[in-house]
Amino acid sequence: MDIDESSNPVHQPRLPYPDGWFAIAFSDELPRGKVIRRKFMGEELVAYRTRSGAVQVVDAHCPHLGAHLGFGGSVDGENIVCPFHHFAYDLTGRCVRTGDGSTPPRASLKPWVSCEVNGFISVWRHAGGSAPTWQVPTLPVDEFPPPTRRAFTLVDHPQDVFENTVDLAHFAPIHGFQNAMIANPLQADGPHLGIPVTFERAFPLLGSVQTKIVAVVHGLGCQHLTGRLDRFGADFLGQAMATPIDPIRVQTYFTLSVRSSGFSACPDWAARTLSQILTQAVAPFYLTDVTKDFHIWSNKKYVEHPRLSRGDGPIMEYRRWARQFYSAPPLPGQGARPKPEPS
Repeated sequence: MDIDESSNPVHQPRLPYPDGWFAIAFSDELPRGKVIRRKFMGEELVAYRTRSGAVQVVDAHCPHLGAHLGFGGSVDGENIVCPFHHFAYDLTGRCVRTGDGSTPPRASLKPWVSCEVNGFISVWRHAGGSAPTWQVPTLPVDEFPPPTRRAFTLVDHPQDVFENTVDLAHFAPIHGFQNAMIANPLQADGPHLGIPVTFERAFPLLGSVQTKIVAVVHGLGCQHLTGRLDRFGADFLGQAMATPIDPIRVQTYFTLSVRSSGFSACPDWAARTLSQILTQAVAPFYLTDVTKDFHIWSNKKYVEHPRLSRGDGPIMEYRRWARQFYSAPPLPGQGARPKPEPS
């Protein structure tokens, strides 16, 4: 689903590209031997998986004569092969073979630092070229059934996507959640920010159901959700990713899995099957709630000094934490770098 309103002349870049880890694909989009194309922060990338299972992400164009490796490029063992002259490049990006058997030139592809964790392939980006200083934490995904998942393209910025979690005042008018509150102070730990939230929602025949979640934002590209529905004895595990593809659009990914402790007395196969059914029943409600924000996100602008009300939640505290992910002045066409709040 695309909410692509980027041609609207009122849309302007809101903020610069942030540093950190950003998802570019679900893991199973990239079986062995496949090459896929991705747009990332105004650049063209390709990702491929070698025959041994290694994942590599590189610049999309062959340095020989500029062919796009995502249009006809192939994987040969551990190498990616250009479709034009069949130059082959190894996992370091070095040209190791030419199509006509001549000596390979001193040509190389730019490899991007990447990781594969929690069912996603992500790349590291830092404006100054610095190596990763932190990693995306591993989730207990194997303890949950396969997730329900969706991907969307929309006009927005990653900082705005995750600011939504601390924007308590929108929970009731947009999502119908009541009594939303941050259960404890925000828990900042360097590039990780924990946001414990509780809220209630009324369901037909069931009445009001309380939900407790802990959202942990890792950089400005990744959010993990863990939560509990006490009334049903169910736990859930979710992920939300926001990846800039150009100055005004993001590719977002959402997943959700649900399991119930009420199935613990069942045989393992039965418990897995019942949790999968529960996931398929619950996840569509979550994904529907997610999309309710999209047209608002896509048509808003970034207000650097908002006129907040008492019920808005710790928005400015979140923004102060987020400033650490902007290491360089913006490029032409990007928004302004966030400024420190006036004292």
